[in-house]
Amino acid sequence: MAIQKDKDKAKALKNIYSDEDQKADKKSNFFLKIWQSERGLPYLTVALGILAIISGLWYSSSTIKKSLTLNNAVKKLDLSENSPAELNSLSLKDTDADGLSDYDELYVFATSPYLEDSDSDGLTDKDEIAQKTDPNCPKGQQCQDVPAENTSGDAGQDALINPGQQFNPLSGLEPEKLRQLLIDSGVPKNVLDSVKDEDLMQMAQEALSGQQD
Repeated sequence: MAIQKDKDKAKALKNIYSDEDQKADKKSNFFLKIWQSERGLPYLTVALGILAIISGLWYSSSTIKKSLTLNNAVKKLDLSENSPAELNSLSLKDTDADGLSDYDELYVFATSPYLEDSDSDGLTDKDEIAQKTDPNCPKGQQCQDVPAENTSGDAGQDALINPGQQFNPLSGLEPEKLRQLLIDSGVPKNVLDSVKDEDLMQMAQEALSGQQD
């Protein structure tokens, strides 16, 4: 049982690293473009914050529907292809400082290692797990076993329940909300104040493009 659990977790890690390798060049070009634009360190700091937020939302969205079936999806893993050091490193990290290791967030609870409150309902992931509620489902909403057809017109819900539709975490997000998310993520307000709204949203769109490609 323990061996199968390790295989399941390692398979998920392999998939994520594979995705990240394919996106590495896109992200490098994104940051290089900002640096060469002479907008300086404040813009680069904000860009890093934006990328962290988008990555966190991306992981959260991609795992909501998989959280109950992860073990069934990862049975064909050859554990020898993965580095124990990589797995151990994640088990020692807590990027969002919510009391859960990155390893557990990614492969045990299927939450975002970048956001202390993956579903943004006011309760941290750790608190929701302690209360036996779903840390990937906002309080009062139904996030599992939702029919694929959505007649409510809610684009955000469609993004979660339609696997073939591309997820856009920036849909409907205003500059003020993005600024608050960045501040909550640790970007200094004085640094953020030096970035114009139009530049902020442009960086966010470029970061999202690099994540999707």
